Amino acid sequence: MKHIPFEEWLKYVNGELAEDVQLDYENHLYSCETCIEVYSEAISHQSEALPTPLSSTFTDDVMTLIQGGEELQSVAHGVKMSKKKKERSFVQSTIFHYAAAAGFTLLLTFSGVFQSMTGFVDNFENTAQEQRPSVTETVMNKTLTLFDEWEIKNKEANQE
Repeated sequence: MKHIPFEEWLKYVNGELAEDVQLDYENHLYSCETCIEVYSEAISHQSEALPTPLSSTFTDDVMTLIQGGEELQSVAHGVKMSKKKKERSFVQSTIFHYAAAAGFTLLLTFSGVFQSMTGFVDNFENTAQEQRPSVTETVMNKTLTLFDEWEIKNKEANQE
């Protein structure tokens, strides 16, 4: 089994390889313990190269932004973030959707759409029942026919 070198795993971690090569490497990891260890080292090496956080209070600043909705200015990198409350129109509100659904339901109810649907279902059920006998009735008829044939054979056997 051919092992993949550390430099190639670094390229894989950085996303510098072609997609088909990445898939080959991923499939190789399923069967090679040595390459899993090398891959883990490449990930560790890459994590050391990541940049440091924006500032020491970055997490606190973001949490303040999320909770308070005020504007946040990160002095370290000049990143400006803000959370603005968007105004939604009445058409996008939940109460409008509930009112529209209730209105359509009432319209369909009073126009008779639901009544005509139940009539269609009743007609369908009646025609389905008229066309086919029930399973119990079919089994009963076959059993009676079998008994009748058996009785006729017994009478013929007794007469001979």
